[in-house]
Amino acid sequence: MSRPRALHRFDRAADTYHAAADVQSAVASHLMELVKAIVPSLPAPSRILEIGAGTGVYSRLLRKHFPEAAVVVTDTSAAMLDRVRENVSGSDNLVTVLDRDGRLPVSGGFHLVTSSSALHWIPHLDRLSRRVAELLFPGGWFAFAMMVKGTLREIREAVMRIAPRKAHTRNLPDPHGVLRTVAASGLRLIHQELRGRQVTYPSTWEMLRRIHAQGVTGGIYGTRPPGLNRGELVRLQEYCDEKFAGPEGVRLSYRILYAVFCR
Repeated sequence: MSRPRALHRFDRAADTYHAAADVQSAVASHLMELVKAIVPSLPAPSRILEIGAGTGVYSRLLRKHFPEAAVVVTDTSAAMLDRVRENVSGSDNLVTVLDRDGRLPVSGGFHLVTSSSALHWIPHLDRLSRRVAELLFPGGWFAFAMMVKGTLREIREAVMRIAPRKAHTRNLPDPHGVLRTVAASGLRLIHQELRGRQVTYPSTWEMLRRIHAQGVTGGIYGTRPPGLNRGELVRLQEYCDEKFAGPEGVRLSYRILYAVFCR
């Protein structure tokens, strides 16, 4: 999937993402707990940069726990940044920056650079990591959570079975590769953890509806354009109902890498 197509998909999902981002909310909450536990008290006033804010799920936690900080948030979608300004209280001390290509067009430095459920969309993590290292003050922190290989494996398996020519061969990043890439920028790994999470949906259709509302229906998560046709969607539903349904509904897996680095 081309980069412009991905950007357009997130623009279209801006109105529905916030309500549907249940997994992202849980990930953001755990990342914030790690930040509070591992990162020492930030100097006041502190400067914080959030990469890939989406509609502000994690941004709200940053404002709550660091109310005096100057927070800069970036996203590839202008529509998403509009939602950040609507959803985050105290936005008068919050700056939004449109970043179409992941180059972080902001001026340093920052005491904390952080990101929740966004870095797996970045095409050049090595370049971004070097940029983060440049933006951090000495002793600054880079804390992130991102989806890694194994996320949505049920959907990938189903697409490979019912429409293999439309399945993407590319996968989400390998967690060990991510850690090596970030460390190569000169940052020092302080903490890492890999967590699995399963979400159960009432039906396959509800599962697809929820991830579609988050803009997660193409690219490395799903199918090649033009996507599945009606008949293929029916077969996908039948496959998921047979393979992944249980008494409580249809399960969907996530694998999340949490990491904290220090400059």
